[in-house]
Amino acid sequence: MKKIIVIPLLLIFIGCSKPIEKKYEKASETEDLLAIRKEIKVYDYKVLKWQLSFLKSNKEDLSGKRYQEMLANGKERWNDTLAKRKSNLEEQKQKEEEALKKQKIKLFCNIKWGMYYYKPDYLDVNPDVVESNPELAAKAFKLDPNNSWIIFYEDGTCEVKFNDPDKTAIQNWSFVDDEIVFSYGWKDEKGVLSRNKTTFKILDLEDEIFNVSEVEESINLVLKSTIKMRKIE
Repeated sequence: MKKIIVIPLLLIFIGCSKPIEKKYEKASETEDLLAIRKEIKVYDYKVLKWQLSFLKSNKEDLSGKRYQEMLANGKERWNDTLAKRKSNLEEQKQKEEEALKKQKIKLFCNIKWGMYYYKPDYLDVNPDVVESNPELAAKAFKLDPNNSWIIFYEDGTCEVKFNDPDKTAIQNWSFVDDEIVFSYGWKDEKGVLSRNKTTFKILDLEDEIFNVSEVEESINLVLKSTIKMRKIE
């Protein structure tokens, strides 16, 4: 009886590494890059070429460097470049905004603006406070610019008369996003502080007019108004 002898076949698989994992060789650079281009994303390929050009321009020794390593370093360097560009743009934008802010502040500072019209758009009255009533708003519809005016100074202070020829109020102000903010309300010449929060949002600012939208909040009422002003001597 014949014996059937089965001789197992030894299969040898030769595993070829991916093109991106190859070490750089000048002689096969063009061929390698063509193969890598088919393997990776277009963005990654551009970064790899950019990094390769950078290394060559610096005359670095590329022998032994793998394309994968160069791509990783290129991505890191490109991300740093993008972050620096973004930072520079933000810094430039901030400088431009500051310059524009200073320019606008100079337009309304050191000028006496007479308030001649005061239109309440919204009035929230506290009925439990005797002093809080619609008559307060009605009084402000017509103002005498001689007794109702404001002067802003570039040092962040302002001087104001409001419907009273005898009293002058002094207050600090700040300019944020086209809004003049009086954080602690008005302080009169006797140093009495009114706990109001008042904000002026600029509507029009020209040589002769300075109109703002005002929001005033206090214990007694919340008043949203339009204040029209004109330059006076």
